[in-house]
Amino acid sequence: MVRSLTMLALTASFFPSGSGLVPQVSVQVTPVPGSSEREVRGDGIVYAPIGAVRAVVTDFEHFPGLIPYVAEVQVLSRTERDAHIYQREHAPLLTDYDEVLALHIEHDLGDRGPPSFVATWDAVRDARAPIPRDAVHVQVFSGRWELSPDGPNQTRMHLVLHADPGSDLPSWTSQLVSRTAFPLLFHAVEEAARQHPG
Repeated sequence: MVRSLTMLALTASFFPSGSGLVPQVSVQVTPVPGSSEREVRGDGIVYAPIGAVRAVVTDFEHFPGLIPYVAEVQVLSRTERDAHIYQREHAPLLTDYDEVLALHIEHDLGDRGPPSFVATWDAVRDARAPIPRDAVHVQVFSGRWELSPDGPNQTRMHLVLHADPGSDLPSWTSQLVSRTAFPLLFHAVEEAARQHPG
């Protein structure tokens, strides 16, 4: 997903500022002292009901159609509040990457809050995941979704990513992600949520 956001940022850099194609999202990028890790925080409004947004961000099987360059997702296990998923990213000019994510819904209060819905994830090892020989396995990747209602048909979405971008990506990509990738990701979630039947 880190590489997916990077390639999304590279694509987004061709859109002019203020084009109206993406929502306004406040983004902060913070280096983690003593490591190559970065923490990226994004906060913005998605113009769709919270129930539909929740459905989109937990519909793991459809991530390949939601997040650019996510090529494959396999749900290894799933309960009402927990899931293990295998995810693989493929993008032109970049090495393929994959990871296994353990996701947990911390709490889900429907349309109450804030926040009404919190889900977290961490990269883990799972013997059930495929072992492709042509992909680099990501070991440091965690994150958090927070959703809160902001009116009858609006949702405030907060997303935190904590990852090691790897030595193959220059440091300027973090700033590019901060300017472009998060707004486009929020826009993709909004579009999918507005089309959701619920």
